[in-house]
Amino acid sequence: MVELYNLGLQVPPSTSQSSSSSAPPSAPAARSQARTGGRRLKRLQYLAQEYFASQPGADNAAPNVGLLYCLNQVLKGVSYPKEMVQELTEITAYRLGAMYEADHLREQIGLEFPSTFDTDPNQALGKIYDNALIMKAWEMLHLYDINTTPIGIRRPYAKPLQYLTLALVGVG
Repeated sequence: MVELYNLGLQVPPSTSQSSSSSAPPSAPAARSQARTGGRRLKRLQYLAQEYFASQPGADNAAPNVGLLYCLNQVLKGVSYPKEMVQELTEITAYRLGAMYEADHLREQIGLEFPSTFDTDPNQALGKIYDNALIMKAWEMLHLYDINTTPIGIRRPYAKPLQYLTLALVGVG
């Protein structure tokens, strides 16, 4: 078993679906698991595809590395326990929701800037030479508590705040 730091759950190294189940497919437990776990896993796969398409950016912190690993495994067909699927779904939905919210805020302000889903903030931040301006915009957004994190999510997702900082500064 491998412990992932971001989720605090243990993940079996190889958790692909096993065909050596002793219960027949018609058993109530097998049907229940297939119905609920299957839908949950399909939803997580959909969210993971959307998340990776959004260019989540490079973040080498252990929680992010663990999350990206698990989402990659889900896209490869690996199955996890339903509690872990639920937690991965909540984290991924939070991150996607935060990006949609950042896009909405940009539109409401009226800034002409590409969507957060088309922007890699880490790459754009590397092209900026006026760090004082970036820090001023970043601190202003922090002051207004723009990047809120739901209860139960251990680590806030920084991309939406980085994106809004770039949009305010006008770097594309």
